[in-house]
Amino acid sequence: MTMATLISLRTSDGRRRHCTAKCYCAKGPQCDCICGGMNHGAGPQRAAQNTATLSEEGISKLQRQLDQRQASRLEKASAQLSLQF
Repeated sequence: MTMATLISLRTSDGRRRHCTAKCYCAKGPQCDCICGGMNHGAGPQRAAQNTATLSEEGISKLQRQLDQRQASRLEKASAQLSLQF
């Protein structure tokens, strides 16, 4: 069985984020995948069904969440840098 990439988005800084078998076949509770936990540990068939039901609006929402997470990380990194000077 081939393990598919179910969701793939490009961040505002050009990086790619994916939902792959690492997420949908996961056993542990933590998920920092682009799916936001929707497919985490769901197995390949259920994850494919979940992803198929996403609308364009849902994909846009995931993109906005990803951009917000990235902005938060940059703010934290910036704060740490300013503390070091």
